[in-house]
Parts: sequence; C-alpha cells; structure tokens
Amino acid sequence: DCAGAAVQDCVTDNEGISGNQVVDPATGNVFIAHTSTEGSSNTPGVRISEGKVSLGTPTTATWTESPNLDGPLCPGSTTGSDGSKTCVDSKGNAEETAGENFASIARDSAGYLYVSFTAGPIDHVSSSDPNFGGYTSPEQIYVVHSLEPATMSDPSKVTWSAPQAITGSAASAGTNTFPWITAGSDGRVDVVWYHTAEVSEPGTCIGSGSGTCTLYGAGSFTKAEWSVQMGQSLNAHDANPTYSASNVSETYVKHGQICTNGLGCVSGGDRSLGDFLQVTTDNQGAALVSYVFDTSGNTSAGEDAGPEVISRQTSGPSLLASAGTVSQGSGPGAAMGSVSDPTGDAFYSANGSRTAAGDNLDLTGASLANGPNNTLVAKIDVKSLASLAVSPGVGGPDGSWLLRWTDVRPGTTGNGHIYYAGMDSGGGSPSFFDGETAGIPPSNPGEHTKYLAYPQTNTLSSKQASYDAKTGVITLSVPRADVGNPANGSVLYSATAFSATSLTPQSATTLFNLTDATTPFELVVGAPGTVGSPPKGPAPLPNGFYTPKPGCPQANGRLTATGIGPLSLGMKRTRARQILKRSSTRGRKYMDFFCLKPVGIRAAYPSPAMLRPLAKKVRGKLQGRIVLLLTSDRLYALRGVKPGARLSKVAHKLHAGRRIRIGLNDWYVFRNGPSIGVLKVRKGIIEEIGIADKRLSYRTRGGKQFLATLR
Repeated sequence: DCAGAAVQDCVTDNEGISGNQVVDPATGNVFIAHTSTEGSSNTPGVRISEGKVSLGTPTTATWTESPNLDGPLCPGSTTGSDGSKTCVDSKGNAEETAGENFASIARDSAGYLYVSFTAGPIDHVSSSDPNFGGYTSPEQIYVVHSLEPATMSDPSKVTWSAPQAITGSAASAGTNTFPWITAGSDGRVDVVWYHTAEVSEPGTCIGSGSGTCTLYGAGSFTKAEWSVQMGQSLNAHDANPTYSASNVSETYVKHGQICTNGLGCVSGGDRSLGDFLQVTTDNQGAALVSYVFDTSGNTSAGEDAGPEVISRQTSGPSLLASAGTVSQGSGPGAAMGSVSDPTGDAFYSANGSRTAAGDNLDLTGASLANGPNNTLVAKIDVKSLASLAVSPGVGGPDGSWLLRWTDVRPGTTGNGHIYYAGMDSGGGSPSFFDGETAGIPPSNPGEHTKYLAYPQTNTLSSKQASYDAKTGVITLSVPRADVGNPANGSVLYSATAFSATSLTPQSATTLFNLTDATTPFELVVGAPGTVGSPPKGPAPLPNGFYTPKPGCPQANGRLTATGIGPLSLGMKRTRARQILKRSSTRGRKYMDFFCLKPVGIRAAYPSPAMLRPLAKKVRGKLQGRIVLLLTSDRLYALRGVKPGARLSKVAHKLHAGRRIRIGLNDWYVFRNGPSIGVLKVRKGIIEEIGIADKRLSYRTRGGKQFLATLR
C-alpha cells in the first residue's frame, strides 16, 4: 500500500510514469493509468493498476495489473508472463513505443473505463537499418475501453477492448501526441491532443547517427506547426465507437519540436509544453481544455515559452446526456475588439489568503482598436483611478495596468511574439510604455525561461497616452512599429488586460502579483476604427513553408487485427471514402482502391453471393461495410510478416493452412484474433497481406468467387 510520502513502485513493480486515477464510488476501488516496461527490451507499454480497497482502520488495498493495453497493436510480438503481447519481437527489439510519458484514464456515469495513449511503430526488423529504433509512421492517439462497467467488487475482473486509433485521418491526419481523456454520461467521452499536419521530415538517421532518413515523430520535427484538437464520442464503449475531431485552439500554438522523453529532455529537446494539456467538463458538460499557448519571442536554451490557457467548448454535444448540447451561456466567447469585466474581483492572493486589492486595481473592461496613422488604440477601464497609490498589503507599493496580446508568426522560432502596452505607478505620476515581453532569467542562455516580464521597452509620450482620474479610463496610442509592425489582416490573439502589484516598477526582471484580468478578445489589424470579424482559420503559413502536399496522402498507422492505417473492418463505405478521398473502383462493384503514398490499400465489400448463406441479422450488419482489407505496402506487417516475404519461411509462424488456388494466385486465410488473416501469394512470394471479417467463409463457392474478383 502507499501511505505518507511518495514511494516509487508502491503500487506495482512495473510502474513507468503514472498518469491519473479514477475511483469507483460504490466500491472505492481505484484504477491508475500508467506506462510500463514490457519484454526483454523494456519497451514502453500501457497498463492499469487495479486497487481493491478494504475499508477499515487503516484502510488498505491490494493491487493487480491489467494486461498490456497496447499489446494488440503488435499481434506478432512476444508474449509476457501474464499472456500479454509485449510489442517486443523475437530478437528483443521494440516494435512500437506507447504512452510517451503518460496514459490517462476516465470513468463515465455507467462505470465504463476509458484509457487514452499515444503509440507509434518502430523500425525493428534489422539493426543494420540506418533508421533502426526510429518511428516508421506518425504517432497516433488510441483509446481502449472496458468491456463492462468496472463496478464489480474485484477490479481484476475488468476486461478490455483492443486499442482503437481515433486520429490519423480527415481533420486529424498527420502526427498527434500527448492525449488526455475525460468522460461524462454513459458512453460520452472527450479526448484532447496536440496535432500537426506534418507527417515526416528528412533528418539524421536514428540508428546509424549519420546519413539522411525519413523521420517520423513529434520529437524529430523542426518545422511543424502544432494546434490543439479534441475528439468526441457519444458511443465510446460500442463495438465500433465513432469519434469526431475538431480544433480547440483557433490558431497554431507551437512551432517545431515536441520532446516526448520526459525528464530525458533535460539533455536536449523542447519540453516547454510541460504537463499542462488536460480536459475536464463544467456543469453543462462543456469541455474545458487547458494547454500551453507556446508562443513568444522568449525562447531560451532551445525551449519556447508561453502562457498556460484554458479554452471552453461553446457549441456541439455535451458530455452530459441531460444537457443535450452546449451553449456559450455567460462564459467567454469569440469577442472582437473589447470586453467588459465584473467589479469586485480584484484580489491579492498569497500565503493561503485572498485580500481585496482595491478599486484602483479592479478592472471593468478593455478594448483594442485600429487607430489612425498606423497605430493601435488600447483602452483599459478601471473602477476608480482617483488614486494610483497601492498598499504594500496587497503586494505593492507599485501598481501596473497592462493590455497584452499574441501576434502569431508561424514558421518562426517561438511561433510569434507577445506585445503589450501599459501604465505603471508607485503612487505618483505614472509612466506609459509599450514593447515585447522578456524572459526571466535573462542572463543565462543555458537556462529555460521561467517567467515572462513586461519591461518598459518604449516610452509613450503624454500625447500618446494618458489616464482619466474621473472616468477610470487609461488610453494608449501604440505605434505599430513598436509592436512588431503587424500587417493589415493580421490577427492579434488573446488580447487581455490585467492589473498587477510589485515591489518595484515593471522591468525586465520584475516578478509581479496578478490582481485582476479580463477575459480575452481579439483584433484584426486594418483600417482605423475597425476591429474585424472572428478568424475562421489559423494564422497563414509563410510562403514556401511546409504545407501538406497535394495528391495522395502518405500511408500511416499500422496493420492490426481490426484495420489497416485509417480503415477498419466494419467501416461503412461512405465513411471510408470520407477519410481517404482519393479512390477508384477500377470497374469492380464491391471494391475500392484507396490511393496512398507509396502504396495504397484496397477495401472489399460483401457481394450478395457471400451474404446469402448468412442469417438476416448478420447480413444487415455486413452489407455496405468493409469485410476485407489488403495492401502491398511494406510499411504494414501482419504478425511481423511484410509483403515481399517468401511464404515458405513464414507459413509455420502464421499457421497459414491450406491454400485456395484461384487463377495464378494462392490465397491463405487463417485465424487472427477477432479477424481472419489473409495472404495473397504468387510463385511463393507474398504479394499482399490483409485482414478479413471472420463471419464470412472464403472456401465456399461464393467466397471463392469473391476472391476471384480480387485478382
């Protein structure tokens, strides 16, 4: 048991890094998501520690472990002592990496459990491969759910689904990492993650340490632009859950690498996103997502710097079935140009107490507009500015009033800049200023930025800035040239006014106390007097910078017992064509050839002859849905076997059984867990690998006719 001070491996001796935990309210049983080490190479996996709680004095718990939840993604890997697949091959090489520091767990109102994690396949076949040990396709987000409510007295009796990829196609096509999950009513789940459309970049080979290879993975990207996305499911514990993805952040929040090595990033790599990406819900069931808006000009020691922010869902389905849909209500929305702020919410918080900060630090609103002669006009509304004096009892004697905004510049180090304008006073005549944030500590280039400071970079004259003691309005006319000279059409994001106290005036080294802040709003730079409309997409990428290439998308993902890449058995034909938009039937009524680089995937749908022998209920479940997937792309492997292998060397491993001879091709079908494994062989060489629905027979007359159409 774990009691008192933190103890390593106090729950399990296979604890990698703990995620979060959930508790069954009826039994008190505890479920902790964590990464693990699997197989002879200690490959990262994902498990759940299951604690059976016994109430008493003292309360105690006994612990068991779930299977390795990512194991089904590696059906050809070795088996651990508990029967789990290890994702380690017979040579001791890792077939994939799962977790990337964290797995997270959620529980819905019916007691079903959901676990989210990142996983990506590893080059493991030959240590002589220059990129041995590197990713072979982008990381994606997976979700595993319990097959029954975890409400039984013995938590070790919980059983788990196979992992389902919820990213990698449509809006989430590209690379995805760092998921977090929450749940609401029965079957309702939200998952958030960082996303980039980038698939790969050329770089130094992982295995050899020299030469150039195609690199995958968030830690290998130097050009990526990252945003925050959310996937939502309303049937998350169904046999085939569906997830819809949407953008949470309205623009890119980070440029370049995301290091996923945890504390290992100390020796190199950008870990500035920290552990701040999480999602929960409010009392409407609306998603509340916290993340780092990792954008400023204060990059230090190879790490970017930016503030933590929270976005709230303002429309769409709620995680509470009783609420139905989400509305903005009285919460913040997509305000343009100005906001108001309630009074009575200015406080100095320190040492466990909150002290009213006073009327002269209590903001009532703010605005930012386009002014004449290439200026921006910032206004900060305060309850009272009859006195500028600030009590030392609320962190003074210095007081400051600022309005800051983020100017996103994709494709640049730091992803952009944070600019500001403001007023500062120690009780007497104020100073007015504008400029760009500074990082603290500034003197050591080897140390990461810990705080953002607001130095009084440029002084504003009395003609440019003033305050009205009667109305409480601070007015600042800011030359665009002082704040990055934003072009017309640029969006200034997250404009926020705040008041603060400090021991000394604002400078490049001042640490201050935040006393009040408005909700954020935005401005589109343009003609005098205008504020623009809410942006409908992210900030534009610079000319010549990375954009997803037109044409067929890059093949990604893996072959599992239920799918290949973004396609899965049981998927409707219409859905498959939505995910992969370039396809052709090549004159075959029950087949689609989906175009991917370098090699595509073909999907087959059941013919009437194949469906005829089945029960009516089963026919209805299969009609118009994928029943077979095939590919000749060597990115994919069926239980460790790739296209191009000689059948004689792998037939025993696959238990391939008797051939089905049709024309020039030999077909082999064999058990593959929840599906049937399929090989197309010609002259002893495996040309295609795939999976098929096990409810259909391929040795009947109708089945052979079906295979004949595959040619």
